[in-house]
Amino acid sequence: MKPSTRRRIKRRSFLFRRKLKVLRRLKRLRTAPVPSKRRKFSAMAPGDEWHLHVPKNILILGRPGHTTMTNFLAELRQAFAHKTRAICVDFTATAKLFPEGLLLFYAELDRLVSVFQEKRVRCIPAANATVDGVLQHLGIYKLLNHESPTPPTGDNVVGWKVHHAQQVDGNIFGPPIETLGLKTELAAQLFKGVSEAVTNVRHHAHLAQRKDGLKLPARQEWWMFIHESDSKLYVAVCDLGIGIPRSLPIQHGWPAVSHALHVIFGQQKRTDGRLIKAALRLGRTRTDSEHRGMGFTDMIAVLSTMPESRMVIYSNHGALTYNGSVQPPALETHTFKNSVLGTIVVWHFPNEGTSREN
Repeated sequence: MKPSTRRRIKRRSFLFRRKLKVLRRLKRLRTAPVPSKRRKFSAMAPGDEWHLHVPKNILILGRPGHTTMTNFLAELRQAFAHKTRAICVDFTATAKLFPEGLLLFYAELDRLVSVFQEKRVRCIPAANATVDGVLQHLGIYKLLNHESPTPPTGDNVVGWKVHHAQQVDGNIFGPPIETLGLKTELAAQLFKGVSEAVTNVRHHAHLAQRKDGLKLPARQEWWMFIHESDSKLYVAVCDLGIGIPRSLPIQHGWPAVSHALHVIFGQQKRTDGRLIKAALRLGRTRTDSEHRGMGFTDMIAVLSTMPESRMVIYSNHGALTYNGSVQPPALETHTFKNSVLGTIVVWHFPNEGTSREN
């Protein structure tokens, strides 16, 4: 056989194999199922029940917990906004509750249940006895139309108090602070700090639409947790507004904000954590009231005299933490992947200086 003939046969064989390979690939493509472009939850029929699994740990402290909790809250909002009529919140796997995460969850659930009243909501109670008691005591089970057969007991359960209102009224949040029996200076600064957080709800939190995809009308609401034990005092305030990083440039304008960032950090790079710290420096509120806007800064000054004290401000993707357990006390900014879509201010300090008489 001539060399030229062998080359032609080899060439034809190669082309035949390549054609066969292409035909087989086309056959696989024709028979393969077409992936749906819709989101998974859109395939649910209106009569189906949306089943939500609450995370094992309800917390927003630390990046893994923050991401897990904010993802769950996003699914919670999707469930209420979806056409399905029934929702089940499953606490079976929930083992630990952390106040900041629980307050955010409580606020979101309270808001959604009050707006979407046509939804049928229920829950599967927690297997953990302490978690079950706290959810019953704080009224979270009540929001989900469930009542635990076991009454809540123990200081770590019944010691928690929740307050919720739409008014900026010291007569609402003042008495709970007074019951803590703090020394005069600390009580006054804590009252000022809580007043600042609550006042922000009216003047700052709803200057624009909340980016939760629901497009609900603004409701100037705030929620507060208080807990007192023999060794620790805890106060936290939450609102579901647009957050400090979004409201700050609306209040003061970007030139003033950029200048504050440059003074504090030596550069104008914008992160939500840095914007929270800039808000403390800018001080005054949008109404330019001299007596307001410095509650958080004054509170840090008081906490600096108390070892083991802590203050955290979560807002959108950022957080600002004051930690008095290290020397010198640290004031640090943090940035997270997801947004809490609101603001949570937390004060945590040792129960050393109460004014109660033994």
